[in-house]
Amino acid sequence: MMPAEAVLDREYLEIRAKLLEVAASFDRLERGDGSVDSDPRMQQFRDAMQMILNSTGNRAEQLQLIFSRSYAADWRRTFQLSSP
Repeated sequence: MMPAEAVLDREYLEIRAKLLEVAASFDRLERGDGSVDSDPRMQQFRDAMQMILNSTGNRAEQLQLIFSRSYAADWRRTFQLSSP
């Protein structure tokens, strides 16, 4: 396993760029006409950012779950797909 400092050295610029991209997206939303504060997707973003800040592990899995549908056994019927 690579030392944490080496991982930070390797990934710092990429993480920084991704954070800047996210911040710019939120700036564009804020500058847009109207408000999206009550849109459920905005709450997902808030939940995701809070989880990233407060979590101590499995962040990618937890993040994916925030943006995923709950599993439904009848999903094939729901999406009108035939069984394999």
